[in-house]
Amino acid sequence: MAAELLRRQFLTELTPRLRPGNSWLSRSINDDAYVNNNTVEIPTSGDDPNVVVDRTEIPATIKKRTDSASNYTLEELTTDPTHIGDSEQLTLYYNKRADLLNQHVEVQRKKMAERALYKWAAGADSTRIIASTGSSRTPGNTTGAQTGSRKAFIENDIIGIQQMFYADDVSPELEAVNGIALITPAQYADLIKLDNFKRADAYGVSNIPSGVVRRAYGFDFYVRSSVVSVDASNVLRAQGAAGATTTQDCAIFWSPSYVRRAIGAIKTYVNIGEATLYGDVLSTMVRFGAKAARSDNKGVYLLYEDNA
Repeated sequence: MAAELLRRQFLTELTPRLRPGNSWLSRSINDDAYVNNNTVEIPTSGDDPNVVVDRTEIPATIKKRTDSASNYTLEELTTDPTHIGDSEQLTLYYNKRADLLNQHVEVQRKKMAERALYKWAAGADSTRIIASTGSSRTPGNTTGAQTGSRKAFIENDIIGIQQMFYADDVSPELEAVNGIALITPAQYADLIKLDNFKRADAYGVSNIPSGVVRRAYGFDFYVRSSVVSVDASNVLRAQGAAGATTTQDCAIFWSPSYVRRAIGAIKTYVNIGEATLYGDVLSTMVRFGAKAARSDNKGVYLLYEDNA
């Protein structure tokens, strides 16, 4: 039987694939101006000068401040090309080419957000990673493989992170932490049960930035379907690593002045009318980089769901 092209009735708009929100990504130092370089250089000031009370040694000893520098490398993120045949475009009522381009752009944004989280989280050393201490509950299963039980987040856990901000002098005036927290839905379910967290809605609602679900304990809280995770030894798992039964989901806390990102324009490639493919080919490319800003690991903290 000869093949026949059939026109089908479609909705004029496709139902889009659901993706996590990434508005929190803007809460960082913007290095976009350097996105076309191979690396972004980050200078760090040396030690503070010593202060002497009632100095008796004259002339004073002269010391030189030794500054240091670190950098991060820009990555090139590319999507696999997608083919759309002429026959498809003739028989569909919706604009598949436009929808494909939008899909490529959105997955690039998702990948950049995931890369930023991993790069930032990698800046938290072992002294800035703490465990939850609440009651037992099922894992959030953001990796789809976790088994056993985990300890819920409670108020003392958030206060513990808050105290790390203070101890590191991350809050300039020590009046409010003014940090960012990105948590999973399961962790949000833990916190929404806390009276102080629920009462946060009574204060400053009109000033809450877009995407923030609560402002409490000195943090703007964002929720994302997945954040980062550690293994059974509390070592950060690589972004995109396959899920494991012992995975422990983390929330990440940071100060906007202590993490950096560089995001280029997403470039689209469209080959119209490829002779050997009888249609069009689409793909995208973007230059991107991210890093925790300080070599002393201050300003980024992880709170993980401990095994119950």
